Amino acid sequence: MTTSSDAPLRLHYSADGTLALLDILPQSNDPGRSLSCSDLIALMLSHGHYGGFSIESTACLIQEARRTKKPITNIVLAGKPTAQQGLCYIGEDTAPAEPEQLVSFFQAALWLNSNAPSVALPSHIRSCMFVRKGDSILKLNMPCPTSDNTSEEDCVFKAGDGVTTTNSRTHMVFIASASGYIGCSDEGRLTVIKPIFASPDKMKLYFNFLPVSHGSKKQIDCVLDAMCEAEGTEGQGIPPSTVREYCQRKAAHKAQDFIQLKSGIPAFSGSCGAIEWKIELKQKPHPASHNDSVDFFDLCPFAEVQEGQLIAIYTKPIAPRNGYDVFGKEIHAQGVDKIPPLCSSENIIIDDSACHINYYAACDGIARISGNTLSISKALIVASDADIKTGNINYSKDIVIYGSVQSCITVNAGRDLIVYGSIENGATVHCGGSLKVHKAIIGKKTIVEAKGNIDAGYIIESTVQAIGDIQVTYYIKNSHVTSEGFIKVIGRNHKSYSRGAIINGRLTAVKGIEAHSVGTRYALTKLAIGADTAIDDQVEKGEKLLATLTTRMLQIQNELPLGLDLLELSMRQSEAERKSLKINLLKLKKIAGQRERLLLLLEELKGNKAEKNCVEIMIANRVIPDVLIQINRHELLVKNERQHVRIFYVNNKICINSI
Repeated sequence: MTTSSDAPLRLHYSADGTLALLDILPQSNDPGRSLSCSDLIALMLSHGHYGGFSIESTACLIQEARRTKKPITNIVLAGKPTAQQGLCYIGEDTAPAEPEQLVSFFQAALWLNSNAPSVALPSHIRSCMFVRKGDSILKLNMPCPTSDNTSEEDCVFKAGDGVTTTNSRTHMVFIASASGYIGCSDEGRLTVIKPIFASPDKMKLYFNFLPVSHGSKKQIDCVLDAMCEAEGTEGQGIPPSTVREYCQRKAAHKAQDFIQLKSGIPAFSGSCGAIEWKIELKQKPHPASHNDSVDFFDLCPFAEVQEGQLIAIYTKPIAPRNGYDVFGKEIHAQGVDKIPPLCSSENIIIDDSACHINYYAACDGIARISGNTLSISKALIVASDADIKTGNINYSKDIVIYGSVQSCITVNAGRDLIVYGSIENGATVHCGGSLKVHKAIIGKKTIVEAKGNIDAGYIIESTVQAIGDIQVTYYIKNSHVTSEGFIKVIGRNHKSYSRGAIINGRLTAVKGIEAHSVGTRYALTKLAIGADTAIDDQVEKGEKLLATLTTRMLQIQNELPLGLDLLELSMRQSEAERKSLKINLLKLKKIAGQRERLLLLLEELKGNKAEKNCVEIMIANRVIPDVLIQINRHELLVKNERQHVRIFYVNNKICINSI
């Protein structure tokens, strides 16, 4: 690194013009000339360095003057070249170079020699020299020849890399043996610095375009030649068609630029392949609401799909490919682990193309992934319990659960549901079709609803509702069971004499109840059949609405003028009256239509109600008191034990007959 002197320096020559002298004036108000060590080297080299202090000695004198703050004058730097002594010609110039030209030339040469070609040019370096192979760099007029031929020992300059010399008795010429910029060492060794360099990773090749005072056209030609030699170029910085114009513009503005000649081909490690799911498979719980609470039951490893729906896309892996740097050296690629394609099972259509494999649903159903196997089943099959591992289950078609529905789990089936285990306390089950539970429905917090029939082994302390029939194989205990059809309790293996197959709780069936036995001596059991409270409510509301419509019709009829035909009426009324009459007639027509439809609906509802009045309770074995019987809102408390009875409703009273 070179540093500027803090002491003002003044350069001048001796009276006879043969010596270059330097004054150091630390206490003077004269700013003098600020010189760096590289400036001193350039100055000495430009004067041939004949005689005078060495560079090191001159630097020591500057430090001494700075320390003592005393001037030091007439330091001999070099002998000034004359016509007979040390004239220097730059390049192809025919006139000797002026001292200022020489200093500028060596400043640039010294800087280039000590810096990498990829470093940006400092502001004080105004221009450089560019040569092609065979060009003249410097021509020196050697003083005082002593032999037939001069040699480098007779001259301060030496030939370095890329430079050769030709000697004569009076001249020494330095000639470039390669193309590039001219550099010079502190010892005066001239070199050719190549303008082409590679990036640290050797994947980009650049041409360092510097402002030049000698060889501008040669520099542009060298850029063009280098671009032509850069075969297999990927991503040039400048299009070859415009590179000459571009370089000329940069040269005119004395600007530096790094022109990209070539890019290497990077190694490609390949791709491992990928599976893109087009359906949502929830594998992890996510926040259920804005308060970031997590619902661990919102987990579903399957998804409902429609026929022809795209389920997944598998992108095939790409093999690794070796690369090359700008010098042609091969770069070996590291491979990656490949992801295998999905194995398809039933009801999957595969569309295999060059790069992708598409998986489509062959039917409506449930898509599930097990390991690496994709399958679709028309019914949702849960091979284990419905628990926290499966999460809540929602499916618009059939569901089969080979285990139990555990506590806090919700199952929504659009059609039929089969549970091979039990529905446990706290579970919620909604079924759009029929429900089959092989074991028990258990728990006070358990809610079971079905729009079809329900078939269960046991019902214990649960709430069960069905639009269809309900059949229980063993018994019902302390439960609230409601059916819009029949309730049948078979009572299989029932041998107890202290309790029946229906124990405590309340059973409500619109069409009737059939049971093995009913009641217990320790609690009241309630059985209700017949009257459908929903139908009663609908009939009551319908009759009230019918009365309202009839009253409104009479009001509108009373507002209409009577005894006049339409022609006479239209002649007597104003425009506003005719408009009001028209509106009232339209209202009357609309209300009459509503009343007619309501009458038909009430007739149908009353027919259904009359049909459901013909209901009965059949007990095949024993009735153990106390049992409360309710038929069509009439009640009867059975306090005595009965066997083999038929309970029915006739003539506004409840009757019990033996069978």
